[in-house]
Amino acid sequence: MEHPGVYHHRGFTSVIYDFEILLHMVSGGTLMVFIITAIAVLILSYDLTEEVPSSPSSSEKTPLTSSSSSLGKSKFLFTVAMSLFLGTAILLTALVAYANQSTRVIIFEVCLGLPILGSLAFIKWKVPLNDDEEQLTFKSPGKPFVPGFCVVINLFLLFHLEARALVQLLVYSAIGLFIYFGYGIFHSKITLAKQKKMDGIEASMEELVASSLDLDEIKPS
Repeated sequence: MEHPGVYHHRGFTSVIYDFEILLHMVSGGTLMVFIITAIAVLILSYDLTEEVPSSPSSSEKTPLTSSSSSLGKSKFLFTVAMSLFLGTAILLTALVAYANQSTRVIIFEVCLGLPILGSLAFIKWKVPLNDDEEQLTFKSPGKPFVPGFCVVINLFLLFHLEARALVQLLVYSAIGLFIYFGYGIFHSKITLAKQKKMDGIEASMEELVASSLDLDEIKPS
């Protein structure tokens, strides 16, 4: 037997939302999860780390410095290619969903498909794969084309939802992301570990200063 609060919650939800709008919002949330997962697969599949090498004693570049500079360049190129891909994909799917499909619009949509394919091909052949790819949690064949097409298809379906449901979904998602990242920045394990490390360094520095002051006081005049 269900708790009476469940019925109260269902009744309150049905008063605020139309059932069809609520159904579209649930579908939109699922599509957004697919999009985020596909983007995460793309990001995790490629080596975007940047190592900070120690400055070499000679003016010649060491293999470490050249490797680090190439990794930094790969991260920049990947960011540019992904930005072009996502921006073009959003524009293309929005046009297909909302614009009147005249001949000029169709030609423009076909032209928009070229940057999408070009950016994915650029990532494929110019950005190095992650060396620890076998240890990745998310895997996909045919990277980056299969995850990229997954993003495009789910964006296409997302823009075919009810307009009011899509707006409400975006607003609630923005609020949820703000709360998530706002809390995570100050309470994540990485941040807490860094803060603990910094506190330990500060405590060690204070002890060192205090011990040096004590030594100065002990010295005979």
